[in-house]
Amino acid sequence: IVALTSEAKEQIIEPLKALDNLKLKAIDSSFSVSVISDECISLKELTDMIYGCSQSRTTIRFLTPTAFKSAGQYVFMPSTQLLFQNLLMRYFYVFEEGSEPDAETITYLSEHTSIIAYNLRSQYADNIASKGKKIPAFIGSLTLKINGEQTLTGFAQMLLSFGEFAGIGIKTSMGMGAMSVIQKRQ
Repeated sequence: IVALTSEAKEQIIEPLKALDNLKLKAIDSSFSVSVISDECISLKELTDMIYGCSQSRTTIRFLTPTAFKSAGQYVFMPSTQLLFQNLLMRYFYVFEEGSEPDAETITYLSEHTSIIAYNLRSQYADNIASKGKKIPAFIGSLTLKINGEQTLTGFAQMLLSFGEFAGIGIKTSMGMGAMSVIQKRQ
């Protein structure tokens, strides 16, 4: 369970820490809570990555089914454009009071980033909101190479690290789009 603001942490995460079991009505199942761990990153730690991170290669592991929506259609093959557009929109929503990122930034990031390796497979995700419908998605990993100045690579790394907390793609509040970043040695 992810909270992207202090208020959300206080209102959602803290009360959940006191529970010893959970019942999910949507799937009519109960679960015992055996381990609680939390991870926190400050905005300062994120933005420090812009100037402190020079990794040009990064592997992203998609931990749960992930998909995007573009022009009203599900897209279940990632592109650098969709990755950065989604991450920037989430970042701006949380930290820039809902303003929209400019298209030039998204284009610049995607034009200077290449997918150099991937190990992805398609997987359908259950759409809890519409019983019986499945969402075409992907799971697995891909490796990105960011070509450009250190500030560009740092900015891209910051957005990818933010994605570990915010998720990526559609329906992240329903468990889709969980990701982790694996740094590669230069």
